Amino acid sequence: MKKHINEKILGTGFWLVVFVIILAVMTGLALGESGKGPDNPAVIKSSKGNISFSHEEHVKIDGGCGACHKMFPPKGGQIEALKASGKIKEKGVMNMCRDCHGKLMAAGKDTGPTADCLGCHKK
Repeated sequence: MKKHINEKILGTGFWLVVFVIILAVMTGLALGESGKGPDNPAVIKSSKGNISFSHEEHVKIDGGCGACHKMFPPKGGQIEALKASGKIKEKGVMNMCRDCHGKLMAAGKDTGPTADCLGCHKK
């Protein structure tokens, strides 16, 4: 009887490990082979001038994708779509970026632009 129970537990643990490995592989594929996001910078459209966003540079600083992608899914065009649907306020993403850049600057770390609009917005 004990052997049968242990086999069930082992079987459950085995499938849990398999699931975690599959999830990790799928996540890695979604982020690109290197786990740094797309190779090309993302272009975030704005009426004040488009913003070129380097995933690679931001992942180096943050160590992951969660800081930004907690707000929107990691798929091209999501920012514009969520703004259009009203799920993200017009300056919601910009405020998130400014907050993060400000915290890095206050901590004495290298950061991107914090006050100059044209530091990010390029016409």
